[in-house]
Amino acid sequence: MNKALLCQIMKQYGYSQERLAALIGVDRSTFNRKLNGYRKGFCLSEAKAVGIALQMTDRQMIDVFFDTQDNQRHDQRCS
Repeated sequence: MNKALLCQIMKQYGYSQERLAALIGVDRSTFNRKLNGYRKGFCLSEAKAVGIALQMTDRQMIDVFFDTQDNQRHDQRCS
């Protein structure tokens, strides 16, 4: 998963982790752990819900959720 790109898109639309987590139906702490690689990534229905909420293009969805080079845990903060 490309966390940096997802955080950039969240910021662009004014979404916090808490707000987006609520929108897709997961606990904020679960969202945070998935975002930071401490849990398995987002399941397909969650990724789809994120894409809809953030009005992501198909290309953005692929770049965020199918990025194979950025699949390690990250310390970078995402508001």
